[in-house]
Amino acid sequence: GVAGVAPDCSILAVKVAPGNSSSPTTEGIANGILYAMDKGAQVINLSLGSRRESQAITDAVKQALARNVVVVVAMGNDSGNIKSWPAGVPGVIAVGSTDNRDQRSRFSNYGDWITVTAPGSDILSTFPLNTNLIGQKEYGAISGTSMAAPFVTGLAGLIRSKYPGLSNVDVKRAIEMSSDDLGKPGFDPEFGFGRVNVAKALSRA
Repeated sequence: GVAGVAPDCSILAVKVAPGNSSSPTTEGIANGILYAMDKGAQVINLSLGSRRESQAITDAVKQALARNVVVVVAMGNDSGNIKSWPAGVPGVIAVGSTDNRDQRSRFSNYGDWITVTAPGSDILSTFPLNTNLIGQKEYGAISGTSMAAPFVTGLAGLIRSKYPGLSNVDVKRAIEMSSDDLGKPGFDPEFGFGRVNVAKALSRA
């Protein structure tokens, strides 16, 4: 009942929390990144983050980047100029959130390490049939940079599907240069290069 950005791309779901927990561990995240990379993932989405940098996670992200993987990370939801990791790792696509008026979502972090923004306010999705941690079941809307990052991940998947020869640096640049500029002209710490535009990215990559 929900359409995604890249409906024909294969998805590898990697669990990074132990047992029945919904809280990922540092070890789980780092190992999950390496696992996805070793299984041949072309794009990795990290809708997670912490104000404290983990060297293990940073090293895993750097390994993925060195292996030509596109790594997309949520900026965080602290409503301020607050660096979250691994969004702060150089080379990743760090994604902030916009609302339905193309304004920065009130919760979205911002800063000069941001890459682009994408819709992240009131995003409809499917949920387990049992009531979950956010009180929703079957379908529900949820907000966060963790909703914005998958839009960009899907776009990166589309670009890599259409242009398999592009490096991860090329994919990142194509997304940046095709985004619709918001806020101050050019790059700015609130929107980065702008809000992603899927059609423009695919035609210009």
